[in-house]
Amino acid sequence: MAIFTTAAAHAATVEYPENYVPRAPSDFTLYSTDHFEVYYDPSSLENLSIVLSAAENAYNTTSAFFGPYPYRTTIIVADSHDQYAALLNDPSLPEPSLASGWGYGNTGTIAILAPDQIPNFQTVLTHEMTHIAVREYLPGNRYDLPDWFFEGLSVYISGGLNPAVRGVIEEDSREGSVMSIPTLEELHEQSTDPDTNMTQLSHAYTESGMLVEFIADTYGNDTLKRILKDFGETDDLDVAFEDSFGLTQDSLLTEWDTDLKHELDIRDGIILDEQVSGYVTDQKGRPMADQNVTITSLRNDSPAYGREYNATTNASGYYRVNVTYGPLDVHAEKLNYDTVDLNVTLQRDQVLRMDLLLNDSAFEQKQAAESADALEHDIIYVVLATLAITASAFIYWRSRK
Repeated sequence: MAIFTTAAAHAATVEYPENYVPRAPSDFTLYSTDHFEVYYDPSSLENLSIVLSAAENAYNTTSAFFGPYPYRTTIIVADSHDQYAALLNDPSLPEPSLASGWGYGNTGTIAILAPDQIPNFQTVLTHEMTHIAVREYLPGNRYDLPDWFFEGLSVYISGGLNPAVRGVIEEDSREGSVMSIPTLEELHEQSTDPDTNMTQLSHAYTESGMLVEFIADTYGNDTLKRILKDFGETDDLDVAFEDSFGLTQDSLLTEWDTDLKHELDIRDGIILDEQVSGYVTDQKGRPMADQNVTITSLRNDSPAYGREYNATTNASGYYRVNVTYGPLDVHAEKLNYDTVDLNVTLQRDQVLRMDLLLNDSAFEQKQAAESADALEHDIIYVVLATLAITASAFIYWRSRK
């Protein structure tokens, strides 16, 4: 049994027999649907439709992964933490506890707080429904699956990977400090301890979910189901992993961490798999040699933001530079030429041909105008000088007479 919270999960602080499932209070109302028996207190639950809609969506999500449920699941909605703790016969249940999934098949039961007390009610409900479905896959050892994989699978299927905490795990990968499989397992097993660090437990849930997500993305969802089937027969997760996709738990962690580091290097602009190249010419098609082209990353979701990539053209005006993907500013400037500033967006692994035109036509027109003015002035000066000389000669001639 696991008790799911928005940050992590806690197991109950009392011992339960293996086949224990919570029972709804006798004064609760029952509402039946195609897939559920929903027990609730009508005096406190104002909108049952929220529960029913979330339950149906949770069923659709879980059955899309495992296949249609051949059984009905009981959902007991508690209106307060005290009532929830009473359902589980555990008055010392930690406050962050929100929901728990029990049993399997037709005994599957979910105890959960009301939607107004759980912002991500549907995700939590799907998480617990996944627990019930997983146990149905393990007829001989329903409660033996290592917690890190059990919880990680539920986080993955329910869509409960927290983006903010994912960012923390990514930073751990950058620093070489992701949690080992034994550490993940230990944190999940210590969730019953009231002194458990909730932040660490939240990180353990997210890292576990990311590991399962990696298996699904790399080897396919069917591999996850093969792992469950194999574990149901062998009771050994390493054997199930190796039989299903050729890795042990530890080698899975290594492969995931290596792949994540590579992805982060690409995202951070350390690995540059994209390229921009082209020719820089003037408006008459003449190549601009030794011209600098600066390309700046405008992707604000990583440390690549603001990073500059520079290239210089050769004698033919050709430049080439490797850059990061995403939005980019392309800049080239030269004295007396119009500045080039263009925005482009590159996709992953894209190679872009981008010719640049440095236009100095305005400068040429200015020079031509200045030359014309200078010529006109020169002509005037010549005419004036000629007139002056002629006048001087005439005066001299008259004076001689």
